[in-house]
Amino acid sequence: MKAFIWFAFVLLSAAWTGLAALTVKASDWLLGTVASVQGGEALGNAVKQPLPEALEPWINPVWLAAPREFLLGALQMAEQFAPSPDGVMAWIAPLVWTGWALGAAVLLAVALGLHWLAGRLPSATAGVDLRS
Repeated sequence: MKAFIWFAFVLLSAAWTGLAALTVKASDWLLGTVASVQGGEALGNAVKQPLPEALEPWINPVWLAAPREFLLGALQMAEQFAPSPDGVMAWIAPLVWTGWALGAAVLLAVALGLHWLAGRLPSATAGVDLRS
C-alpha cells in the first residue's frame, strides 16, 4: 500500500512539474510573440504563429485560437503597467514556479499523511498465525 502511495505521488509530481514547465514555456513564447509585433498586428500574428516544438505533441493548435485572442487582449491592456514583455515574464515565471512549489508541498503532505495512515491501519495478515 505504501509503495502505491509513493508511486502515485511520483506520478502526480511529474505531471505537476510538466504542467508548470509547459506553462512557463507557453507564456514565454506568447510574450515573445507579442514583443515581436506591436499594436493591433500582435493579435493576428500570434494566432498565426506555430506552437513551440515542446508543445506540438500535446496541444492541438485549433484549441488555442480563443485563449490566444483573450490573452493577447489582456496583455495589450496590461502594457500600461508592464511596458515590456520581458518585464511581464520576469514575474510570470517565478509566480508559476511558486504555485508549483505550493502544489508540490500539498502533494507531499497528502502522501505523508496517507503513508502514516497506511502504517496505522491493521494489516490483512494481523492476527494470523503464519507458523502453522
